[in-house]
Amino acid sequence: MSTEALHQMGPTIADLVKGVNLLVVIAIIYFAGRKSIALALRERHDVTKRRLVDAKAELEKMKVEAARFREEISHMSDTKRKLVSEVEEEGRKLAGNIIAEAQATAKRILEETKSAAEYEVRAASNRLRAKLVGDAIMESTQIIRSDSGEIKNKIHDRLIERFLTDSPDEISPVKPESVEARE
Repeated sequence: MSTEALHQMGPTIADLVKGVNLLVVIAIIYFAGRKSIALALRERHDVTKRRLVDAKAELEKMKVEAARFREEISHMSDTKRKLVSEVEEEGRKLAGNIIAEAQATAKRILEETKSAAEYEVRAASNRLRAKLVGDAIMESTQIIRSDSGEIKNKIHDRLIERFLTDSPDEISPVKPESVEARE
């Protein structure tokens, strides 16, 4: 018989052995892997379920946060106005402090300038007084050394009067005893 005729007759023993072997392997895989495959599928199911629950919880948190942010954004213009008014108020206070400090500094400078000017006036007055006294002493000495006695007395009296009128008001015009005795 030819091989074609055998194939047409049905499966051969080799085909049957192959089929039995395949069934044995499937049975071994089924019995051996049944628990591990079922366990792996169950674990995957549990992990997926946990992730889904966590994702739902995270979604709820995000929704609450989004609502809070929307609320904050709606109140942001009020907050901005408050901040601007606070900054403006702080600026006004700072400007007031700066102005007060500048006024105090200006007042202090004016007082120091006035004091310095008064000192200069006093110093100039003292120098003038010293010069006048020196000039009066020199002229008096020259008159006293001259020969004419009456002229000496009149010139001496004029010098004293001139000294008293040219001197600052601090010196009271008191006539010397010799001038009063001559009059």
